[in-house]
Amino acid sequence: MASPHAPFFPIIYVRGYAMTEREQDETTADPFCGFNLGSTVYRATPDKNEPAKKFVFESPVLRLMSDFGYADVYDNGLDILDGEWEGRLCLRSIIIYRYYEQASALLGSGKTPDISQFARGLSDLVLRVRDLACANPDNRLAPEDFRCHLVAHSMGGLVCRPSRSAPPSSVACRRAAPSTSRRSRTRSSWR
Repeated sequence: MASPHAPFFPIIYVRGYAMTEREQDETTADPFCGFNLGSTVYRATPDKNEPAKKFVFESPVLRLMSDFGYADVYDNGLDILDGEWEGRLCLRSIIIYRYYEQASALLGSGKTPDISQFARGLSDLVLRVRDLACANPDNRLAPEDFRCHLVAHSMGGLVCRPSRSAPPSSVACRRAAPSTSRRSRTRSSWR
């Protein structure tokens, strides 16, 4: 049975690879881990000798907010994994899985954990999103009807894979076909 909420479910973004300590710290310092960045240069022209053209593409995060009424989950400087977070999660929420914080010298140990730890953290985040979405009476959502979208870039797909193939026992996972685009990304839906 189709969900009455479809296609509007929480979206969890999972960032790609940050190799150096500096890149990990920069990622940690950015609330949206780079998903807020857009572009103003359109390079796809038939003649490679022609100059690039201007084309303003707002980031996916901004477009979800302006075109579809999504909102971030930050509240008073906290996100939903912080114990003091007291917000309410609506179904049109954008959540950034900030897994580089634990590897960052700014907010973590400065040592990069094994990718399986990042994957377990993502599973914990999905369960937290489910619990918060179902706890909000405005959503009228039972746990068995919960869905969310994972949008991953590059290494983020590797973080998602263990979670998709062996999700927590209380969350079933439906695989979605990978998107086809120039850039590598993984899209899947949890249910």
